[in-house]
Amino acid sequence: MKKKIAFTLMICLVAYFAFAAGQGEKVQEVLRIGINSEPVTVLTPSMSTSAMCQMMNRSTHSTLIDIEPGTEKFIPDLAESWTASDSGTVLTFNLRKGVKFHNGAELKASDVVYSFAERLPKGAIAALAKTIVKTEALDDYTVKVTLSGSQQDILYTISSPCASIVNKKAVEKEGNNGEKYGTGPYKIEEYVQGEYVRMVRFDNYFGELPKTKELRWKIIVEDSSRSLALETGEIDVCYSPANSDVPYIRKSKDLEVISVDGLNLYYIGFNTQAAPFNDPKVRQAIAQAVNKQDAIKVAFEGYASPAENVMAPAVPLYTPVKGYEYNVTKAKATLKQSSYPNGFKCTVWVDRVDEEQMCIVFKDNLAKIGIDMQVLLLEATTLKASWKNNDYQMCLQKFGNTAGPDMSFSYVFAKTASANRSRVNDPKIDSAIDAAAVQADPKKRAKMYTDLNQYITDEAYWVPICIPQVFVGVRKGLQGAVYVGNTSHNFTYAYLSL
Repeated sequence: MKKKIAFTLMICLVAYFAFAAGQGEKVQEVLRIGINSEPVTVLTPSMSTSAMCQMMNRSTHSTLIDIEPGTEKFIPDLAESWTASDSGTVLTFNLRKGVKFHNGAELKASDVVYSFAERLPKGAIAALAKTIVKTEALDDYTVKVTLSGSQQDILYTISSPCASIVNKKAVEKEGNNGEKYGTGPYKIEEYVQGEYVRMVRFDNYFGELPKTKELRWKIIVEDSSRSLALETGEIDVCYSPANSDVPYIRKSKDLEVISVDGLNLYYIGFNTQAAPFNDPKVRQAIAQAVNKQDAIKVAFEGYASPAENVMAPAVPLYTPVKGYEYNVTKAKATLKQSSYPNGFKCTVWVDRVDEEQMCIVFKDNLAKIGIDMQVLLLEATTLKASWKNNDYQMCLQKFGNTAGPDMSFSYVFAKTASANRSRVNDPKIDSAIDAAAVQADPKKRAKMYTDLNQYITDEAYWVPICIPQVFVGVRKGLQGAVYVGNTSHNFTYAYLSL
């Protein structure tokens, strides 16, 4: 009798462990991520290039195609396949069937047409999508996209979270907030402003389901408070910890710091359409006068690389280009050749503390060559609304390329670009951007971008300052996250084993 009981128990145990193995490893049900600002566009992915909101939208929304992590290879997402015409001006996408939006509606070609024809032209990457001249539904699961030219970076644009496909009927009924219904692995269950965004796993997702049931994004604006929350176990991930907190996180036996090469390039921009910054010699003198290394020490605790040119090294097709070196003697001589040999007074606008810290260093630098620069810290919304003001002279800002090489130029240096903070109006740049955008040969295209980069750097339309390292503080054992240099990380498949 005992043998029979033991045998029965053994069978039960085998069955239990077989069942457990089939269920996969046990993981923490809720992953808590501390973020550093209010995600105001998390419900409307088309409306912002904010790295943080794009990071969150990667979990809730899908695009026609995606980029394989760690490569430049485009892979299927909502489109299971696609083709391009011989001219490169017509793209045809074959959609997956049976894909569901979070509101229960099935994805159809009409949703793609609506997303591209109505949302993209009004959204944050409208300038990058302007080559899309027509989007048609050939049937419920086939979409034809016609371009004005064989734009080589259009697939980067289409794979951006800003090009997420939204439900036509939902947006028409609910307005912008109708964009919240995505087709991604998580759906937004709750958003309490100033506190958190709660996303729950969408079990009708068409692809692989995440192991984590819920992502909770806790809004902790203060850097030190966010790092402390990681150390005390309140959160599992600390998005963008302060550089000063990185050594303390590294010392903890339960935590680790992830570091990746950044994509955000800090630069000094000018109103090049007004004196004194319409004089290239003035801009070049400033480029020679600023001490980037000192600024990096003050603003980033040394965790940044000096930038020599206007293109970040992590951007596809990057080739090194030589910029201006710090040399006060040469800066003085260059300014003497300008229309303002005895210097002048000016104002620089910033909207972040790190930018202000760098500009305080630069104020002392420029004083040595006769330029009296006042640093003015503005609210981000005020600064955004003030770019076209007549009193705008200089700014210190950052730019992160979230797409292909074209974005490093067309988004910030083209005459009509919305982020053209230096008000550049140079026909040579515009024609070079247009020519490079349609060049199919990657070697020729890389050379064109190298020449364009060198020209813009020589003209000092920007003074490139630095590219900070990107840090994320995490609980040891976190797996499945994908970290990228523009800080738009992907935590969709992140999990902590129990």
